[in-house]
Amino acid sequence: YYELYFIEQALRITADERKSLDEFVEIAEAKFRAGKASQQDVLRAQLEVSSVDAELIRLQERLRAEQQASSDERQAADAHVSKELESLREELARRDDDLARERPGFDYRLRELFSVEPTLTDREGPVASTTASAVQAVLGREAQFVCSPGTYDQKHIDRIGRLHECIAYGPGILDLAHQPDEYVVIADMVASAKVMALAAWGLLTEAA
Repeated sequence: YYELYFIEQALRITADERKSLDEFVEIAEAKFRAGKASQQDVLRAQLEVSSVDAELIRLQERLRAEQQASSDERQAADAHVSKELESLREELARRDDDLARERPGFDYRLRELFSVEPTLTDREGPVASTTASAVQAVLGREAQFVCSPGTYDQKHIDRIGRLHECIAYGPGILDLAHQPDEYVVIADMVASAKVMALAAWGLLTEAA
């Protein structure tokens, strides 16, 4: 995802440069009409615009190629996860079949009540790494990356919304989540808000 991120940033910067060059060409042409610049100055400005246009086309082609490669990799990973889950289901059924043959009177029925396929965000990607840096800055300790046993909306945002740069972060004790005695310390809520604000600031200013 880093490659995609950097190409997107390069596109934004180059597009901003292109806007500035349009103004530069207009100034050069105005000076030429006023006799304060030569035709060569105008041609140089126009040539620079053409060069930036070519760079924009090159970056757009790179972005499309990276997006396709990322999509292909993701689909392959999703297919692998689905295959693994199906293998586990088959393994459970085989073991129960073995028990049914070995133990007279043993019977079973398998019914899947709820299933959510897992997802994993790249910890080196911009969202995860920027949030980790914010945790270090606010809390003074290294961020810990964990896999949640629950069904965060992150999984749906990733698989349905196709927003793969997605993490779940916030205050609280994971082992107490959705338990009768679940609680969140106010100081932890404040610290988490600071982390999220700093992470958002870092992502937005990096993209500017």
